[in-house]
Amino acid sequence: MKLSLIVGLISIVASPSLWAIERADYDLDDDGLIEIQDLQDLNEIRNNISQNLITGSTLYGVSDGCPDAGCNGYELVADLNFDTNENGQFDAEDEYWNEGKGWDPIGSFFIKLSTEFNGNGHTLHNLNIRRPGENFVGLFAYSELSHVHDFSVTGELIVGAESGGLMGYSWKTHFEHINLDLVITGANADESCQAKCVPNLLGGIVGIADESDFNNIIAKVEISGVDRLGGLVGQAIGDDTSSIKEVAIQADIDGDDYIGALAGSISRYDINSIVSVSSVDGHQHTSGLIGDSADITLENALVSGALNADAGIQLHSSGGGVFGGANDSEVSNLISLMRMPSLELDTLYSLGAIAISHEGFSLTYSSVFWAKDLALRDKMFGRHSQPGYEQNFDLIDLQCANANTSCNGAQFTDFDLALNTQGEALWEFGTQLEAPVMVIGSTAFGDKDGDGAFDAWPAIAAPAIEDSGKSSGGALTLILIMPWLMLFSVFRRRG
Repeated sequence: MKLSLIVGLISIVASPSLWAIERADYDLDDDGLIEIQDLQDLNEIRNNISQNLITGSTLYGVSDGCPDAGCNGYELVADLNFDTNENGQFDAEDEYWNEGKGWDPIGSFFIKLSTEFNGNGHTLHNLNIRRPGENFVGLFAYSELSHVHDFSVTGELIVGAESGGLMGYSWKTHFEHINLDLVITGANADESCQAKCVPNLLGGIVGIADESDFNNIIAKVEISGVDRLGGLVGQAIGDDTSSIKEVAIQADIDGDDYIGALAGSISRYDINSIVSVSSVDGHQHTSGLIGDSADITLENALVSGALNADAGIQLHSSGGGVFGGANDSEVSNLISLMRMPSLELDTLYSLGAIAISHEGFSLTYSSVFWAKDLALRDKMFGRHSQPGYEQNFDLIDLQCANANTSCNGAQFTDFDLALNTQGEALWEFGTQLEAPVMVIGSTAFGDKDGDGAFDAWPAIAAPAIEDSGKSSGGALTLILIMPWLMLFSVFRRRG
């Protein structure tokens, strides 16, 4: 009886949810955001639910130290490393191994993140998820009316449909100041699956974005799946206020239909200040930026890389250097240095220097340039029996030209008027042997020599040893247990 009592008391004291992160003040800086100090805190977010929403009002069921009005979100106060044993690989010794499945996304279709998550410039290192066939996979599963911002993430994910690096599905969520370095592999569900069994709708940030905004995103991603794959978002459905601004993407994407370095498909968005360098392989509606678009404006975009670089061209393939399809859309201040397959088999496919076709589409364009010697075509659209805008500028012409200088007729008039959010000139023109680049977040992104690769890329720093993200709960639990162990020793002597 005495032994059972003591063992029970020890079990209670050792419970991580009760004792491991016990602290008097969860909001030390009094900003209304609960501080996330370690991976255990991050994991605990999922358990703080109010009316099927994660609102950021509590952690471990308490809100000690929050303002009188309560807390309304979470913030990182340290870098965290999911490789908790720091051996450089995902294995059973990591705290969030979860029988090989790795991190369990926070929330679900039924329990949604609905609050602020502020990374304060910190990094989540080595996010590992191995959940083939599962939907809504990411750091979080589902969000609505949320603000997710100011952090970096590295890792590898194996996912099912409607999944992304940070979120499976987002509604009216604002993503900003985020840096990604992720490999996302889509995998089919098992034989028992009855719906959403194929890995469609995958994105670097989010699988499906519903009226969500993106601002100042830097993403290096490798994504493989089937349909609607994008370096930023698999599918984005906006409204009159939805926007994507200041995004730099380095992408390697391999799929089937509706593939783009920015988005697989997108509608009703204002898109501005985008630079991408990508290798994109697909079949239909495959492009260097957007697989399929409707009712969008695209202004100030720089696109480079290679279309169908490895897979080759299949019968009836379709795509464009920038768009797959573009309906009811407006495009201005666009430069494409995309490398494309030759025209030798043009009767078998439809690939335009910029878009598939204008047949059945309404595309308004101005100040659109492409390097004919890289695209291997002088027409904007595929299906060359149709009339379309033609151009005869080679890479050397686009390198030579600037806002005030014409080279072989190419001149980037008024490009110098565009400013980024820092108030700096958005476009930067170098020597006459350098293609223009774009300045985002005070960093120049581009492909000056037109070789299909970024000139430079801001890598995310590797984790420091002390940034393991391990819970301090073990030591604290031992301290709390010691008095009970001493009491147990007394009972034994008296027994």
